[in-house]
Amino acid sequence: MTKECVVHLTQSFGCGGLERVIANLISHPDSQRVNHVVVSLSDDTSFKYALPDNVDVVSVNKKPGKDFGAHFRIFKLLKKYRAATLHTYNFGTIEYHLIAKLAGVRKHVHADHGLGGDHPEGKNAKHNAFRRLISHIIDNYIVVSDDLKKWVTEVVGVNKEKVRFVFNGVEIHPHEAPKPRHRKQLNTVIVGRLAKVKNHIRLIEALSHIERTHPELTVNCTIVGEGAERGAIEQALKSKLTHPNRVTLAGHQSDVNTFIRKADALILSSDYEAMPMTVLEAMSLSTPVVCPKVGGVEDFITINEAILTEKHDAQSLAEGIIKLTSMPYDDEVAMVERAHQKVSREYGLDKMVKTYTDMYTN
Repeated sequence: MTKECVVHLTQSFGCGGLERVIANLISHPDSQRVNHVVVSLSDDTSFKYALPDNVDVVSVNKKPGKDFGAHFRIFKLLKKYRAATLHTYNFGTIEYHLIAKLAGVRKHVHADHGLGGDHPEGKNAKHNAFRRLISHIIDNYIVVSDDLKKWVTEVVGVNKEKVRFVFNGVEIHPHEAPKPRHRKQLNTVIVGRLAKVKNHIRLIEALSHIERTHPELTVNCTIVGEGAERGAIEQALKSKLTHPNRVTLAGHQSDVNTFIRKADALILSSDYEAMPMTVLEAMSLSTPVVCPKVGGVEDFITINEAILTEKHDAQSLAEGIIKLTSMPYDDEVAMVERAHQKVSREYGLDKMVKTYTDMYTN
């Protein structure tokens, strides 16, 4: 019996949290009930190495703005692969469900992993009206956090009957207690594309605050990721830090788990996150987490499992990092164990894969 084909359409397929969600889904043995194809609107398909060899990854090289040639190329791809399901991700891809309808695609899945369009709070009225219009075609409209569900149903106006939670899932690793370390030194890591929404400048400002108020502490930080903000980050390191050499720009890395596992803590400094993969991965890898209470973060992690700081506040982030350095070792061990138990119980990869695969095949 011929397996049906699912086409996953993304803005790009570089190395980011969403791309890791897609790769985890496609690579899982239980998802092999269907064939998968990844289509990237941009020419960035650098994360294709994370997929099985039998999965095609295709770029349509969409031009900025309206590119009707890209519409035609996607139409041809959907026909070529005889796609039964189109699964799109975030705002820039949802319009292609109209093309998929014309191409004879039967099932339509859309997943929002963040607020949409070009407005940081998802309040672009034109984009939201368009998203609402297209949602009439969508069979399953996926969100990954409570704040996204509220936005999709109350601001965008998508029919509540179509909206479903599918939480991001990660591979669960055996629990390991944090290793005892020197309390005056902390080796941290931050993972994510170098984009304004990730606000690495705020992290640098937090490190600057620690330098001024706690000169006895040495906080090293490895920034894993690449992107348009690299130049601004390099400049901020020089202008804001007394010890810029304590921060390493590691660029794109194929194995982010190694960096998270080796770190004393994972730091997040974003303006917005729905359900950050790096936090789930750190919980699974038994690495302590310090992150702000932005977006959907508090939907899945509490002060029992991580050190949560105030949003958009560099001083609060600095105080969270300082708190970890002074936390009694037994308390740190207990916090990390609770985090590992929670991610194992609620956010394992198997659960996410089963939900999506059932959606594709039923």
